Amino acid sequence: ALAVRRHAPAIKWLHWRKVPYGKLHDTIWEASSKMGGRNVPELDKRALELLLCEDPGAKKEKKKKKPSQGSDEIGSKDKNVTLLDMKRAQNMGIALAQFRRSDDKKMTGDEIRAAVLSMDTTVLSPDRIEALQGMIPTEEELKTLRTYLRKHKGDPSKLGAAEKFALTLAEMPMLHSWL
Repeated sequence: ALAVRRHAPAIKWLHWRKVPYGKLHDTIWEASSKMGGRNVPELDKRALELLLCEDPGAKKEKKKKKPSQGSDEIGSKDKNVTLLDMKRAQNMGIALAQFRRSDDKKMTGDEIRAAVLSMDTTVLSPDRIEALQGMIPTEEELKTLRTYLRKHKGDPSKLGAAEKFALTLAEMPMLHSWL
């Protein structure tokens, strides 16, 4: 007869910190050290499993929610269209977050564009200029963005922040020489 192997339940991750020796007073660890590791009190494993086991139903609910939130359905109105490489779009988003106004609010693409055209040194630090140089869209990216705009009658409202900013940069004449 084959033995049926019971899988251990999924346990929640705990982040343990080492307890300093001076704080072991009245703990199970102090009792264990006094007994030299022998006659350690038995732990109720079932009670520990109940406390530390992940609820399998919770994972299923999370998995069910993900597709509906990020669905690419045609009727989805809340979703921004991402045309750029995801990693590039994320890096552009991080770089754009550096650009803040004096009231600590994020600058819009048009405000950043105006700062570049006026060479506003309060906005354009060397690090930010370098970040902008890295955000200049490639010819392939521009072609993709322009194709999208042609198909959607020039409406960029559903584009993601990185795509909108790439279009803003593309509108600037001789951008490489400005930066």
